[in-house]
Amino acid sequence: MPPVFAPPPEWNQARTLPVNELVNEESNLIEERLSSEFLARQLQRNQPLQRALRSEQMTPTQFVGLSLAIGVGLA
Repeated sequence: MPPVFAPPPEWNQARTLPVNELVNEESNLIEERLSSEFLARQLQRNQPLQRALRSEQMTPTQFVGLSLAIGVGLA
């Protein structure tokens, strides 16, 4: 599973975007990383996990939601 929390942004000093646009760009990236659909797509290639989820009658999105809730709660 890819990391949910993004590393601190490293903005190029030569960029000419205003700060609010840089923040909006970073916020969109963070929001995407916390999306259960995005994370579920990342797990589609993991065949052993897909088999385990099918045997437990759980969708990848449900698994990611549960994992996110537990992981963020522990963080």
